[in-house]
Amino acid sequence: MFNRVLFERTIKLCGAHFRGGVEEGIIRKYEEMLEVTLPVSYKEFIKIYGAGGSCGQYIYGIEKEEYSSMWKD
Repeated sequence: MFNRVLFERTIKLCGAHFRGGVEEGIIRKYEEMLEVTLPVSYKEFIKIYGAGGSCGQYIYGIEKEEYSSMWKD
């Protein structure tokens, strides 16, 4: 399960850059395109943060409907 409180503490310690969350429908669109079911905790993260990085680590996700760092053509 995604622990938002712990994640927010990490962001405060290291700083972060995230691109904002996306709606459930956009997440479903990418699940269909990738032919996968994403874990519930990862979907929670994408809804809140989208994609970005903290503490020198990048977390792939969905930045907006037209672009996702987890999808490469």
